[in-house]
Amino acid sequence: MNFIPELSFAGLVISIIFFLISIISIRIDREGKKYISIIMFFSSFLFLYDYLLITNQIEILKYLVPFLYPIIFSLFPLLYNYLIHISSDKNDRLIIKIFNLLPPVSFIVFTIFYLTLSDVEKNQIILINYLEFNFVEIKYVAFLSFIYISYYLQFTIFVVIFSQLFFEHKKRKEILIGNNKAYLPNWLFVIISSIIFYELIYTASYLLLDFSDTSIILSQIANLIILIIVAVLSVRHDQLLLEIKLSLSCAGPAVKKYAESEIVSENQKKEIISLLIELMEKQKIYRSPKIKLEILAKKMALPVNKLSQIINSEFNMNFSQFVNKYRIEEAIELLKNSNRNFEDVFLEIGFYTRSTFNRAFKAHTGNTPSEYLKTKA
Repeated sequence: MNFIPELSFAGLVISIIFFLISIISIRIDREGKKYISIIMFFSSFLFLYDYLLITNQIEILKYLVPFLYPIIFSLFPLLYNYLIHISSDKNDRLIIKIFNLLPPVSFIVFTIFYLTLSDVEKNQIILINYLEFNFVEIKYVAFLSFIYISYYLQFTIFVVIFSQLFFEHKKRKEILIGNNKAYLPNWLFVIISSIIFYELIYTASYLLLDFSDTSIILSQIANLIILIIVAVLSVRHDQLLLEIKLSLSCAGPAVKKYAESEIVSENQKKEIISLLIELMEKQKIYRSPKIKLEILAKKMALPVNKLSQIINSEFNMNFSQFVNKYRIEEAIELLKNSNRNFEDVFLEIGFYTRSTFNRAFKAHTGNTPSEYLKTKA
């Protein structure tokens, strides 16, 4: 069969790069970045596996193949749990538990099966997806049946529960906002829908093209496209969380009327101040490194200069000082009441670098973080 090794190698390089990017910033929303990091790591494994298979590195693959199917079975649960995490939703139904149990079950079943095989049979298992062998033994038929039935059962469950999540959020958007619950933006649903569409096309290409050279190359290209989509999700993660938090408070008629008024009345000003305090104290949007005056003003349907004037007049500070005030106050609490190191703290509260954190800390307290802790010891 004709393959393009360069496609698999490109996927391997891209997935490693974005895995490292996720690891570097994993302290910003640890839970969400954890799912992204694992997905990128698994993607790098799958592209490495494909590359080794294409270049006929069978001996190396003998050690990797036990992890292949559990990793494949882990991708949909990771995506779904990521969606659940960023939307602060919960779903404890039995079907979800079955969905999440398939990866460890597939690992146990495959490991038991794999350990009973001879070296020749292990080679056959490695090449099983490319139909290099015609299997007649019942154990191979049973193995293939288990893999394909389990995978498409899991895929079907994912489509069902994702569809339920989508229609629930679409139908109850205003209710979710009213109950202070996050709703997922449409662009994220588009990304997940494209992954589902890819899976359907992938399956159809193999069935219709009968595992031809064309179907293999198409699958390589499709895998690379999906990887890029997930990589975009990884890059957009912080921005996504910020949009969700802002959407919890900056929605509905209370905000829309600001845009309709050329002059902000005293009552509206009080509402805006109250909303700002809620966003900081309750939603803690200052933890996002992406927060900017322009983004907040747009969500609040206010001109940038108008919002800036309100912050300056009411809090006697500019927007950057206003945000950093909340960041530094939380940093002080974290440093005083826990054994967290400086790096953990400044990343969690929204700073990208230690130097920026030190400057903001000194501007707010008059001391560097180290000096402040010594004076309070």
